[in-house]
Amino acid sequence: MFRPRFCKSRFGMPVIVVGKFRFNRNNRSHGPRALWTCSRVSNGCRANIITIDDVIVKEKSIHNHT
Repeated sequence: MFRPRFCKSRFGMPVIVVGKFRFNRNNRSHGPRALWTCSRVSNGCRANIITIDDVIVKEKSIHNHT
């Protein structure tokens, strides 16, 4: 199991890195609850993470890519 790392993208946006996968914070997420989608969502990947106050509470980690 990989440990999630909270960091910033090269543009300064928040990202979560879990193993070799990167999740971007959804723009509509305000307040303590946030939805993070896989960076390959434009290719159809539906993997996501839900956090509350930067604590992961739910993870859907089925990716359709490697």
